[in-house]
Amino acid sequence: MKATEYVSMDIVEFLRKRGMTLRQIGELVGHGESYISRVARGERSFTIEHLMKLEKKLGTPLPVLLLDSIDKKQVDRQLQPLYQHLRKLLGKSGKASSPSRQTKRRKTRRAS
Repeated sequence: MKATEYVSMDIVEFLRKRGMTLRQIGELVGHGESYISRVARGERSFTIEHLMKLEKKLGTPLPVLLLDSIDKKQVDRQLQPLYQHLRKLLGKSGKASSPSRQTKRRKTRRAS
């Protein structure tokens, strides 16, 4: 099985856990329930265009969607610290965390 199929399966599983049906996921990417069912089984995979549609329609940046859809247990042990750090940076809301104070100070200085 290709990596794209695993990623696609993880995204479908994640969205289903959030309460979405296969039909609803299909509507987001412009395909029917049967196509999404095949994605869920690893027989098909999402394209970049599908992922971009999900990003736009869900209002979730693609990196956040990908990170959220990965089961923590699947992350290589050596990459766990990086994974945890990214989760902290992005916050629980699924959005990028607010700018640091230093970044805010730079913006204030430029505006002066």
